[in-house]
Amino acid sequence: MAGDWIKMRSNLWDDPRIARLCDLTNQGEATIIGGLYWLWMSADQHTETGLMPGLSIRQINRKAGIDGFGEALVAIGWISESEDAIHITNFEEHNGQSAKRRATDAKRKARSRSSSAVCPNDVRDMSATEADKTRTPIGRSVELEKEKEKEKENTPCSPPLGDHATPEQIDQIFTRAYSDSFAGAFAMTFDWEPGRSLDARLAQMGINLAVHPTLYADALAAFRNHHEATSKVKRQAQWESALASWIQRDIRKLESSQGSTARASNGEWSPPPLADFPEED
Repeated sequence: MAGDWIKMRSNLWDDPRIARLCDLTNQGEATIIGGLYWLWMSADQHTETGLMPGLSIRQINRKAGIDGFGEALVAIGWISESEDAIHITNFEEHNGQSAKRRATDAKRKARSRSSSAVCPNDVRDMSATEADKTRTPIGRSVELEKEKEKEKENTPCSPPLGDHATPEQIDQIFTRAYSDSFAGAFAMTFDWEPGRSLDARLAQMGINLAVHPTLYADALAAFRNHHEATSKVKRQAQWESALASWIQRDIRKLESSQGSTARASNGEWSPPPLADFPEED
């Protein structure tokens, strides 16, 4: 349990699994990576094997401030849940003491190779002055290209963010990332109106409001009333996505109710009413 630094790849933002976490939680990359930073830093402070007794999925959601974050991590295989414990998959490979030692050694060796690298010199029968006199413009151009390629080969790759940043620097980076992720967010109001992108969302979900002409106004009013009483803040696109799910739920409930009524009028057996679909927050 070092508690001093953790490894975080500089290309983590574009990892397809990060995109999957964003889809599963309906959050942006900055929010997701900030949640991962908290989880990995907490694990670095409290475990050497990746097993964290006492930690639960519900605690992960609360501490990260992201609904469904723990379940999403289980879905992509980054953590697993057992009785009274959470296990971070491959923790020792990426952030255990041996992994940090390997990262430090690799960085040291790269610096050593860079400082001791010597460009090979071509052996020529003639002197450099004579070679310059006899070399053609095309030959000089080819040699310049070769020298550039050698420089690229001898230049070590830049180390990942976590290999050189202090915990304070990492904290500042993700504090700014958290702030950026909530830029443009606002609380629900009674006069809020969705934009045109709602129509595109509904079309993607296969919803045709023309079939239910009065449902939209009723759903919008109920959606506003419900969320105005909460303290949640979302961006415009997130509110529209939530409203689309709300409308989809209302349509399912309506169609289920209409189907039961039709079967009862025909003398068919009608099952008990379906329970309400869970509300989309």
